[in-house]
Amino acid sequence: MKFIGSLKEILKSKSFRWSMLIGLGLALIMFGSNWMGLIHQGEKLTAYQLFDISFYYFTPLVSWAILTIVFNYFIGQSDYLNEYLKSKLLFLFVIALLLSPFIRVFDILLDYAIKNLIGMVSVSPFKILGDVWLVVLFSSPTAFFKIVLILAITYYFERKEKGSNTLTIRTGDGTFHVIKKQSIAYLQSDGNYLNVRVENEEYRTRNTLKSFESKLDERFFRIHKSTIINWNHIKQLKHWRNGEYLVVMLDDKPLTSSRSYKESIDEIKNLMIADFDVSNDPKSATVRPTLA
Repeated sequence: MKFIGSLKEILKSKSFRWSMLIGLGLALIMFGSNWMGLIHQGEKLTAYQLFDISFYYFTPLVSWAILTIVFNYFIGQSDYLNEYLKSKLLFLFVIALLLSPFIRVFDILLDYAIKNLIGMVSVSPFKILGDVWLVVLFSSPTAFFKIVLILAITYYFERKEKGSNTLTIRTGDGTFHVIKKQSIAYLQSDGNYLNVRVENEEYRTRNTLKSFESKLDERFFRIHKSTIINWNHIKQLKHWRNGEYLVVMLDDKPLTSSRSYKESIDEIKNLMIADFDVSNDPKSATVRPTLA
């Protein structure tokens, strides 16, 4: 169910829409170039030839969509994974090279499987694949380019959303609210809804915590499966029981952490300790949260 929820969010994301538009655009360009090239050579194209060419260029959009979903899912999982991927570019290129032949095999099998299904060819797709293995090998660079391009698109949009200073929230009455991220104190899921606390106001939207988590920056930490907080809005943090912590926000709202998110609490404590000396200086008018 968790993956299904993530899949719905991915399919609605800008990253997925732009990736598919770019993939479709490239397919149309290649299809048009091939078509115009054949016309330039004086060939009279039949309906069968047009279908044959179109299948060759448009069936790879299926693998394009699958790769886009997979990359969106894993790149949006955590900041740690993003930093790991960014520091392992050579590793990613090697993986892309190794995946390329398999992507081409999938594209060609799908192409001929559909043609076999609708009666355009009578030979088994696997038999055809055995006859065109050299085509698979020498066309692998196109699959490599596809993988790298999808990765770049996915990473660009993921970084862009995190880098924005605002979030847009649509409430139940259809109103769109543009909110500064720094003003968000915490987010809590409530069934199919999400409550977003912004200083002295609260917005309720039909959305998931997961969809918002990927848009938040380093100020926000998930401390519970249903709660994300902005550490700059913490008033007090203290140990509660069995590795769980009580987090009191500036509006005196008590929130509890779960042991599953102990790493987040540890990071928050480190930030609070690092900020303590400066913020609690006698010359400063600002008093940071207390750590118990």
